[in-house]
Amino acid sequence: MRPEDILVPTPSGVCCKPGGFHIDPTRPVEKALITHGHSDHARAGHGAVLATQETLDIMRLRYGDNFAGRTQAIRYGEKMRARFMRNAPFRFTPQDWFYFFASHGWRPREVRYLFDEARRLGRPVPLPWFLRLSIGIVRFLVSPARRERMNRFAAYVMLEPR
Repeated sequence: MRPEDILVPTPSGVCCKPGGFHIDPTRPVEKALITHGHSDHARAGHGAVLATQETLDIMRLRYGDNFAGRTQAIRYGEKMRARFMRNAPFRFTPQDWFYFFASHGWRPREVRYLFDEARRLGRPVPLPWFLRLSIGIVRFLVSPARRERMNRFAAYVMLEPR
């Protein structure tokens, strides 16, 4: 099988023909694999979405409970076959970008989280009021470990070689 038989550019984004799904589609599609929660990758309106639970949570906060017809969560490192994607095999790695850079010989020298840094500098993050409210509520409802994982989606890091 040739690469062009597997991944095909379409007006909705990259389509995996054998699996019958799109990867980070730019428009609503029947089946979507969402790689992460940034708004240029995670959009609403798909029939079915496969993503990590953290990405699904971000999409739910951003777009509301009905952002997709159905969803399926996958954990980092978990191997699975998604039935609604023609039983295609999936595995999401690395767990996050901290681990990705560590596997390539880098370590974080300094980590700053966007919202903590904004608070420290007295400069609010320019987000719509309903999103700021949602984030504030979620911070009190989730465990400290889950909050730390969510913070990693909005951080910047100074890296140094190991």
